[in-house]
Amino acid sequence: MAELHDEGDGARSSENDAPRTDVRDFFNFDRGLLGVGVGGTLADLHALMSTTLTEGFTKGLGEVAPEISPAHALDVVEQVAANLSRTILGFQGDVLRKSLQEALLDAAGPGYDPDGPDLEAGLSVFLQKNGTKGFLELFLSRYVFNTVWIRIQDAVQMQIQDQRLFTTTMHELDSLCRSLVKTVLDEWERDGKLVHLHRDRQIAESLIRRLEDSLLELSRDKEVEPAEKPSVAGDAPIERRTIAATAVQDSSNREGQPGIRGSPTEQQILLQAGDLAISVKIFTSGKDKALLGQLLHHSVQSWTPRPDVHLIAPANEILSTTVDELGEFRFKNIPAGPLRLQVDIPPNLQILGDFVVAK
Repeated sequence: MAELHDEGDGARSSENDAPRTDVRDFFNFDRGLLGVGVGGTLADLHALMSTTLTEGFTKGLGEVAPEISPAHALDVVEQVAANLSRTILGFQGDVLRKSLQEALLDAAGPGYDPDGPDLEAGLSVFLQKNGTKGFLELFLSRYVFNTVWIRIQDAVQMQIQDQRLFTTTMHELDSLCRSLVKTVLDEWERDGKLVHLHRDRQIAESLIRRLEDSLLELSRDKEVEPAEKPSVAGDAPIERRTIAATAVQDSSNREGQPGIRGSPTEQQILLQAGDLAISVKIFTSGKDKALLGQLLHHSVQSWTPRPDVHLIAPANEILSTTVDELGEFRFKNIPAGPLRLQVDIPPNLQILGDFVVAK
């Protein structure tokens, strides 16, 4: 029986009375939603994780992407994602790259070592616990969610004005995507197809098509429920929260050590706040410095459409911009020295991260 809540005036209401929507109402997809050729990426990823599980991440890199040498963790994550998604062009390739980065960082665990995440150790622990299938499930869930959410988020935001219901709809999609991916992977494991992914790209491509078919079926079948049906919270007042983002990696602290794309004109910083990672790159051209950042989400908890981002200098000079649909943001003509990055995530979360731009 649903829990009842006292409204204070004698009336009692059930949590089932809270407003709801069905995220599938926003589904209107065509064939090719998940891209063409993504099976090649999936096959290479399966090969990388299979070798990492048995022989280590460095060995896996040597077989799948020999041009990538161990360096700063964020460098490696970006280069692995770029390498695996290199054949997928345009916006779909960008979504694929973002999903790969999020899955790798999530599986490795950011930690708080001054040198940044230990990919070798983190991925080894994850794979020992969850297996190669567990990593594929993590990656595919992120990829399916990112692909769908980026396409429907504007329509969802336009139709749903209530922030709690908007968040609930996003969580419903995340739950639905995870359930869909797990169901398909379980099916393929039972049929003995999963172990052949790294050896047969056609099998890997057909797995992507199977996921796509399942999404298309969901847009027509309203009786399929996601694994977890989130509920909308009551009318409790929303208190503003502030979370400090910690710099878990800063390439300027390791001068003289070569990176994959090591260059004196580029500084890379990784900020971590809960399940949100913020990748920051500083580019120098002459006396001018520019910042390119990207929000990388370990889970749907930190997802929000195009949040505002502010860059604050010690003299309270503030630069502001809005994050794009891929989580990227840019600032030009930034000063050297200490800066604060502020990310405003509706309705009540503010993330603050301090870092120093090298001179």
